[in-house]
Amino acid sequence: MRGETDFSGSTRNNMKSWLFSIGVNLFQSTVVKVAVMIEAKQQPQKRPVPSQDFQRQLRELGLVPERLWWGPMTLGPKKCQFLIAEIESCPPKRLLEVGSGTSTAVFAALADKYEFSVLSLENHEKSIRYVQSILEELPCSKRATIQKCNIVRRTYPGGKKYRCYDADLERTGGQFDFVFIDGPMESLVGRNGVLPLIIPYLSEDHRIYLDDVNRTEKLCIEEWKRHFPNLIFERCPAWVGRIKV
Repeated sequence: MRGETDFSGSTRNNMKSWLFSIGVNLFQSTVVKVAVMIEAKQQPQKRPVPSQDFQRQLRELGLVPERLWWGPMTLGPKKCQFLIAEIESCPPKRLLEVGSGTSTAVFAALADKYEFSVLSLENHEKSIRYVQSILEELPCSKRATIQKCNIVRRTYPGGKKYRCYDADLERTGGQFDFVFIDGPMESLVGRNGVLPLIIPYLSEDHRIYLDDVNRTEKLCIEEWKRHFPNLIFERCPAWVGRIKV
């Protein structure tokens, strides 16, 4: 009876996680669609436009700038340029991206140039298809792997719950020395669970970058400092934060 009860509880939890993940995907698709419509009607002039120098830089990396999306809920050109500079100043060996998008294609192109690998975690099927459509037939596609994830509940040692990806980082092999966090979606899931997920797989000389620190600092950094007292945080240009644990 105990075994049956445990199995039943595990099944229910898995079902809840699966249903929640479906809901997040549907909500994410709706939010992106609405954001694009609002931008097109009210603020089309505010969409970030890549400069000529940046477009040239992308072409030199083997990308096609016209196929890259810079609209709502994606990495802007200024942030992208900042991250390119950080990578080129000291190319990593293995890069982990949490939340796929335009940045995945840029990281893959850089990985092809500097000979490192990219693993990107994503729950949103449309985002995955978008990245795959950019990378198809490009030589850099072999450098990037996208792992489709669901959303699950986890707990800190003290019992506080959080949500995160159910990513299987154990089987990917090796440690990551560069991490970029731009997911999961903040409004429903939050990024609180990313650091507990990735810490066992960080190299000693790791660099972690958190997007949108103007919004996520109170939501993530303060919580992480309570659970990881050795955490070091600094603000960087373009609303990006750099973390060391």
